[in-house]
Amino acid sequence: MYPFFSGLGGYVFGTNARGGLNAKDIGVANPKFIANAPLIDKWNKEGLINSKVDYDTAKNAFLKKQAAFWITGPWESNTLQGSGLKYKIVQLPRIKYRSAPFLGVQGFMVTKFAATHGVNSLAKDLVGSYMMGPGAQATLAAANGRYPANITAGKRVTDSILKQFGAASTGGVPMPNIPQMASVWSELGGAWVKSTKGSGATPARAAFATAARNIANKIG
Repeated sequence: MYPFFSGLGGYVFGTNARGGLNAKDIGVANPKFIANAPLIDKWNKEGLINSKVDYDTAKNAFLKKQAAFWITGPWESNTLQGSGLKYKIVQLPRIKYRSAPFLGVQGFMVTKFAATHGVNSLAKDLVGSYMMGPGAQATLAAANGRYPANITAGKRVTDSILKQFGAASTGGVPMPNIPQMASVWSELGGAWVKSTKGSGATPARAAFATAARNIANKIG
Protein backbone atom coordinates (compact mmCIF):
# COMPACT_ATOMS: atom_id res chain seq x y z
CA MET A 1 0.00 0.00 0.00
CA TYR A 2 3.01 2.32 0.26
CA PRO A 3 2.60 3.89 -3.23
CA PHE A 4 -0.91 5.00 -2.22
CA PHE A 5 0.46 6.24 1.10
CA SER A 6 3.29 8.26 -0.46
CA GLY A 7 1.04 9.43 -3.27
CA LEU A 8 -1.19 11.10 -0.67
CA GLY A 9 1.77 12.73 1.09
CA GLY A 10 2.46 10.10 3.74
CA TYR A 11 5.87 9.00 5.01
CA VAL A 12 7.07 6.85 7.89
CA PHE A 13 10.02 8.78 9.33
CA GLY A 14 11.47 12.15 8.44
CA THR A 15 15.19 12.88 8.28
CA ASN A 16 17.58 14.96 10.35
CA ALA A 17 20.04 17.60 9.15
CA ARG A 18 22.59 14.91 8.24
CA GLY A 19 20.09 12.91 6.20
CA GLY A 20 19.64 10.17 8.77
CA LEU A 21 16.23 8.89 9.82
CA ASN A 22 14.51 10.81 12.61
CA ALA A 23 12.24 8.47 14.57
CA LYS A 24 10.69 11.46 16.36
CA ASP A 25 9.34 12.76 13.05
CA ILE A 26 6.50 10.32 12.36
CA GLY A 27 4.76 11.13 9.08
CA VAL A 28 1.93 8.61 9.25
CA ALA A 29 -0.58 11.38 9.97
CA ASN A 30 1.31 14.47 8.82
CA PRO A 31 -0.82 17.49 7.72
CA LYS A 32 -0.40 16.86 3.96
CA PHE A 33 -1.49 13.25 4.24
CA ILE A 34 -4.40 14.03 6.55
CA ALA A 35 -5.63 16.69 4.11
CA ASN A 36 -5.71 14.06 1.34
CA ALA A 37 -7.01 11.18 3.49
CA PRO A 38 -10.67 11.66 2.42
CA LEU A 39 -9.60 10.17 -0.92
CA ILE A 40 -9.15 6.87 0.93
CA ASP A 41 -12.75 7.11 2.14
CA LYS A 42 -13.81 7.70 -1.47
CA TRP A 43 -11.84 4.67 -2.68
CA ASN A 44 -13.38 2.57 0.08
CA LYS A 45 -16.91 3.68 -0.84
CA GLU A 46 -16.28 2.91 -4.51
CA GLY A 47 -14.72 -0.47 -3.71
CA LEU A 48 -11.50 0.56 -5.47
CA ILE A 49 -9.50 -0.57 -2.44
CA ASN A 50 -10.87 -3.37 -0.28
CA SER A 51 -8.81 -4.73 2.59
CA LYS A 52 -10.74 -8.00 2.40
CA VAL A 53 -8.89 -8.76 -0.84
CA ASP A 54 -5.65 -10.45 0.23
CA TYR A 55 -2.48 -10.95 -1.80
CA ASP A 56 -3.36 -14.36 -3.22
CA THR A 57 -6.84 -13.22 -4.23
CA ALA A 58 -5.43 -10.22 -6.08
CA LYS A 59 -2.79 -12.37 -7.75
CA ASN A 60 -5.28 -14.96 -8.94
CA ALA A 61 -7.67 -12.28 -10.22
CA PHE A 62 -4.92 -10.78 -12.36
CA LEU A 63 -3.65 -14.09 -13.69
CA LYS A 64 -7.22 -15.12 -14.59
CA LYS A 65 -7.79 -11.79 -16.39
CA GLN A 66 -10.37 -10.72 -13.83
CA ALA A 67 -8.32 -7.65 -12.82
CA ALA A 68 -6.52 -5.21 -15.08
CA PHE A 69 -3.74 -4.36 -12.61
CA TRP A 70 -1.65 -6.11 -9.97
CA ILE A 71 0.63 -4.36 -7.49
CA THR A 72 3.58 -6.65 -6.81
CA GLY A 73 7.37 -6.84 -7.08
CA PRO A 74 10.29 -8.65 -8.73
CA TRP A 75 9.73 -11.75 -6.60
CA GLU A 76 6.88 -12.54 -9.01
CA SER A 77 9.02 -12.31 -12.16
CA ASN A 78 8.79 -16.05 -12.81
CA THR A 79 5.03 -15.95 -12.33
CA LEU A 80 4.69 -13.18 -14.89
CA GLN A 81 6.98 -14.92 -17.37
CA GLY A 82 4.94 -18.10 -17.16
CA SER A 83 1.54 -16.43 -17.18
CA GLY A 84 1.13 -16.17 -20.95
CA LEU A 85 -0.27 -12.67 -20.44
CA LYS A 86 0.77 -9.50 -22.22
CA TYR A 87 1.76 -7.01 -19.55
CA LYS A 88 3.85 -3.94 -18.79
CA ILE A 89 5.44 -3.09 -15.45
CA VAL A 90 5.11 0.55 -14.38
CA GLN A 91 5.22 2.64 -11.24
CA LEU A 92 1.85 3.47 -9.72
CA PRO A 93 0.77 6.81 -11.26
CA ARG A 94 1.03 10.04 -9.29
CA ILE A 95 -1.95 10.76 -7.02
CA LYS A 96 -1.39 14.06 -5.20
CA TYR A 97 2.33 13.43 -5.07
CA ARG A 98 4.61 10.91 -6.72
CA SER A 99 3.49 7.41 -5.76
CA ALA A 100 6.92 6.22 -4.66
CA PRO A 101 7.20 2.51 -3.86
CA PHE A 102 8.72 1.00 -0.72
CA LEU A 103 12.11 -0.60 -1.44
CA GLY A 104 13.48 -3.58 0.40
CA VAL A 105 17.28 -3.60 0.17
CA GLN A 106 19.38 -6.71 0.63
CA GLY A 107 22.88 -6.31 1.98
CA PHE A 108 25.99 -7.89 3.48
CA MET A 109 27.70 -7.24 6.79
CA VAL A 110 30.77 -8.43 8.67
CA THR A 111 29.95 -10.16 11.96
CA LYS A 112 32.12 -10.34 15.06
CA PHE A 113 32.68 -14.02 14.32
CA ALA A 114 34.86 -13.14 11.33
CA ALA A 115 37.63 -12.11 13.73
CA THR A 116 37.04 -15.20 15.87
CA HIS A 117 37.70 -17.41 12.84
CA GLY A 118 40.64 -15.36 11.61
CA VAL A 119 38.96 -14.09 8.44
CA ASN A 120 38.18 -10.52 9.51
CA SER A 121 40.33 -8.87 6.83
CA LEU A 122 38.98 -11.18 4.14
CA ALA A 123 35.38 -10.60 5.21
CA LYS A 124 35.83 -6.81 5.21
CA ASP A 125 37.33 -6.95 1.74
CA LEU A 126 34.46 -9.11 0.47
CA VAL A 127 31.80 -6.78 1.86
CA GLY A 128 33.50 -3.40 1.55
CA SER A 129 35.21 -3.85 -1.80
CA TYR A 130 34.13 -6.84 -3.89
CA MET A 131 30.37 -6.88 -3.25
CA MET A 132 30.09 -3.11 -3.79
CA GLY A 133 31.61 -3.36 -7.27
CA PRO A 134 29.45 -3.40 -10.41
CA GLY A 135 30.61 -6.87 -11.46
CA ALA A 136 29.57 -8.56 -8.23
CA GLN A 137 26.36 -6.54 -8.08
CA ALA A 138 25.39 -7.56 -11.61
CA THR A 139 26.12 -11.23 -10.86
CA LEU A 140 24.09 -11.09 -7.66
CA ALA A 141 21.17 -9.41 -9.44
CA ALA A 142 21.14 -12.10 -12.12
CA ALA A 143 21.26 -14.85 -9.50
CA ASN A 144 18.46 -13.67 -7.22
CA GLY A 145 16.24 -11.71 -9.60
CA ARG A 146 16.59 -8.34 -7.86
CA TYR A 147 17.60 -5.08 -9.50
CA PRO A 148 21.09 -4.00 -8.32
CA ALA A 149 21.68 -0.99 -6.09
CA ASN A 150 24.87 -0.16 -8.02
CA ILE A 151 24.04 2.24 -10.87
CA THR A 152 26.71 0.86 -13.21
CA ALA A 153 25.50 -2.69 -12.58
CA GLY A 154 21.96 -1.54 -13.31
CA LYS A 155 23.00 -0.53 -16.81
CA ARG A 156 24.18 -4.10 -17.41
CA VAL A 157 20.81 -5.70 -16.64
CA THR A 158 19.47 -7.40 -19.77
CA ASP A 159 16.43 -9.22 -18.38
CA SER A 160 13.43 -7.26 -19.68
CA ILE A 161 11.23 -7.86 -16.62
CA LEU A 162 13.99 -6.90 -14.18
CA LYS A 163 14.72 -3.75 -16.18
CA GLN A 164 11.06 -2.75 -15.97
CA PHE A 165 10.99 -3.34 -12.21
CA GLY A 166 14.18 -1.30 -11.91
CA ALA A 167 12.59 1.61 -13.77
CA ALA A 168 9.43 1.31 -11.67
CA SER A 169 11.51 1.64 -8.49
CA THR A 170 12.80 5.10 -9.42
CA GLY A 171 12.41 7.50 -6.51
CA GLY A 172 11.49 4.64 -4.19
CA VAL A 173 11.81 4.92 -0.42
CA PRO A 174 14.22 2.43 1.22
CA MET A 175 12.63 0.55 4.07
CA PRO A 176 13.74 2.34 7.30
CA ASN A 177 16.67 0.46 8.78
CA ILE A 178 16.23 1.57 12.39
CA PRO A 179 14.79 -0.48 15.28
CA GLN A 180 11.82 1.88 15.66
CA MET A 181 10.41 0.55 12.38
CA ALA A 182 9.25 -2.52 14.33
CA SER A 183 6.66 -0.27 15.99
CA VAL A 184 5.24 0.84 12.64
CA TRP A 185 4.21 -2.27 10.69
CA SER A 186 1.09 -3.40 12.52
CA GLU A 187 -0.21 0.12 13.16
CA LEU A 188 0.23 1.43 9.61
CA GLY A 189 -1.14 -1.76 8.09
CA GLY A 190 -4.02 -1.74 10.56
CA ALA A 191 -4.98 1.81 9.56
CA TRP A 192 -5.34 0.69 5.95
CA VAL A 193 -7.39 -2.33 6.95
CA LYS A 194 -9.74 -0.31 9.17
CA SER A 195 -10.27 2.45 6.59
CA THR A 196 -10.82 0.20 3.57
CA LYS A 197 -12.92 -2.68 4.87
CA GLY A 198 -16.09 -1.53 3.13
CA SER A 199 -19.22 -0.98 5.19
CA GLY A 200 -18.43 0.18 8.70
CA ALA A 201 -14.93 1.38 7.84
CA THR A 202 -13.21 3.87 10.12
CA PRO A 203 -12.76 7.30 8.47
CA ALA A 204 -9.20 7.44 7.18
CA ARG A 205 -8.25 10.58 9.08
CA ALA A 206 -9.18 8.94 12.38
CA ALA A 207 -7.58 5.59 11.51
CA PHE A 208 -4.22 7.07 10.57
CA ALA A 209 -4.19 9.63 13.38
CA THR A 210 -4.73 6.79 15.86
CA ALA A 211 -1.97 4.76 14.19
CA ALA A 212 0.46 7.68 14.45
CA ARG A 213 -0.28 8.11 18.17
CA ASN A 214 0.15 4.40 18.83
CA ILE A 215 3.46 4.33 16.96
CA ALA A 216 4.74 7.30 18.97
CA ASN A 217 3.69 5.64 22.22
CA LYS A 218 5.39 2.37 21.29
CA ILE A 219 8.61 4.15 20.37
CA GLY A 220 8.41 6.21 23.55
